[in-house]
Amino acid sequence: MTEGLTRYLLRLGLARRGWAPALCAVADVIASTVIVVLLTATLILGVQLFDGVAGLRGAQPILPLGGVLDAIGRDHWDAQNWWIYALLLSTYFPSLANLIVGFCALMRGLPGLAPLIGRQMPEDQAVAPYERGWMSLLMTAQNAIGIALGVGALYLIVFVGFGRLLPWWFEFEVLDFARELEAANYAQKLIGLIVGAR
Repeated sequence: MTEGLTRYLLRLGLARRGWAPALCAVADVIASTVIVVLLTATLILGVQLFDGVAGLRGAQPILPLGGVLDAIGRDHWDAQNWWIYALLLSTYFPSLANLIVGFCALMRGLPGLAPLIGRQMPEDQAVAPYERGWMSLLMTAQNAIGIALGVGALYLIVFVGFGRLLPWWFEFEVLDFARELEAANYAQKLIGLIVGAR
């Protein structure tokens, strides 16, 4: 799902000019955040459903979620919790790559530069030798600045956003949401309805 959204926003941004590629890349990262919350809910409901079905046969719960959520609440950066972060945050990888592409496209589409370079590159003849130096420097600088802006945005999101805000976000937002969803145990209620109706 996220890869399809990333591809759509990447194409949408590259089809337009100006700030569109960078704005679409940022929108992709924001949409990925919503998807992480939905993925959290899906994982909790899925684990509870499988545990509930296994409990019908007398089996013990495979993954008691209360203990997992309590462990995250006690110490966010404990190594035993890393698999959860990796599972949820891998959703961001295509979006973060889209940031770099979006900022490169932004730099390549700066108003005035493309026509300036285009005028020096006639279709029917080679570029004049005295024009090649500054043109190649300008085109290389466009890509280098775009990559630097994309990597800078990536750094801000990963290290500042994830490093500073992610523990807070997980503790006070996603973790609270996950605890409420786990306590409600909708999967067990659904299983009770199905078994009771038989």
